[in-house]
Amino acid sequence: LACAAILAAEGRPAVLSMVTRDRNRIALESEALGAAALGIDAIFCLTGDHQSLGVCPQAAGAYDIDSIQLTQAIKKMMSEGRGFNGRAIEPRPEFLVGAAAHQYLQPMELNLLRLRKKIAAGADFLLTQAVADLAGFTRWMDAVREAGLDQKVAIIASVQPEEDIAAAAEMAAALKGIPGVRGIHILCGGCKLLAAGVIEKAGLV
Repeated sequence: LACAAILAAEGRPAVLSMVTRDRNRIALESEALGAAALGIDAIFCLTGDHQSLGVCPQAAGAYDIDSIQLTQAIKKMMSEGRGFNGRAIEPRPEFLVGAAAHQYLQPMELNLLRLRKKIAAGADFLLTQAVADLAGFTRWMDAVREAGLDQKVAIIASVQPEEDIAAAAEMAAALKGIPGVRGIHILCGGCKLLAAGVIEKAGLV
């Protein structure tokens, strides 16, 4: 939230990641309203990996609600002016709301069912997991288009460059050409030089 607030204060678009693993619905609502007051444009809703897989495995998780419920609750704040507990909120916050897409989740029927739930909850955009298998991602996008889901939500494909910028740029360029992909999300771990290299070599500007 602090980082997103700094970006917003500098007039830059900011997307705040909110993870339901770490907060109950009271804290999540408070953070969303704080983000709106600070001028943050978008919220990315995540359930989060289990804390045992993270940097502090001894921490307790909240898991009061999941990412789909968080997406739905934030959209309800916007459309109806009501908080997570139904109380009136004024002024209504305004955000773009995003969720995660796990393109390699099988079976495909379950994968598409989760996408439909996130879209029905009100997701405006979906950020995929980092694409490692281009053929597998292409098959997923074929299924997404066949279901008409690419017409209901903006799908942003993620690329994770490590030391091989050229390979990441090649992947980004290939993803850019897949029908239904509306943008590229570069998972650079905060390294601006990596991101800049991929953007330049993939012709994303």
